[in-house]
Amino acid sequence: MAPTWQLRSTAADLAQRYRAEGLWTDETLGQLLDGHLRAQAALDVRVWSATRPWSGTIADVHGAARRFAGWLADNGVGAGDVVAFQLPNCVEAAVVFWGSALAGAALVPIVHFYGPKEVGFILDQLTPAVLVHSAGAPIEPATGRIDLAVDLTGPAGLAVGGAPGDAAPIDAPADVDPDAPALVAFTS
Repeated sequence: MAPTWQLRSTAADLAQRYRAEGLWTDETLGQLLDGHLRAQAALDVRVWSATRPWSGTIADVHGAARRFAGWLADNGVGAGDVVAFQLPNCVEAAVVFWGSALAGAALVPIVHFYGPKEVGFILDQLTPAVLVHSAGAPIEPATGRIDLAVDLTGPAGLAVGGAPGDAAPIDAPADVDPDAPALVAFTS
């Protein structure tokens, strides 16, 4: 169940100015990411980490993100749904972020050091369709939510808790309302 969003409206004159200046378009987060990722596919991606280093290209991560988006779609997750994730800085976090945006879901990145109280509050507020977290994290299971646990003890990789597995990659970002929420952030 997607949350009922209560968004602030932007003054008409300000919205008109943003559009006139090219600051606002009808391009969604997924479309924006997809275009830039395709254009920069050969660039290197490096995760500098003493415990989970990773090196590859934007094309590698984009391909995994497109498969993750396909997995989300295969599991009925897309526009209007929320995908929350609590992961440290790792390649899997990029796969989840990019893939969820490509699938048209609203993203909720949760600071990796938030404890059960903070995470519980966020999950209660948003009722995500999917929660991606580190294996062993003290996450309370919830009916109707898909939980994906990422094993962060092994080598870094492009799989996210068993997803995307053999899911077919999406060809293009999902069609979503460009005025719908794309990302929700909670801060202290």
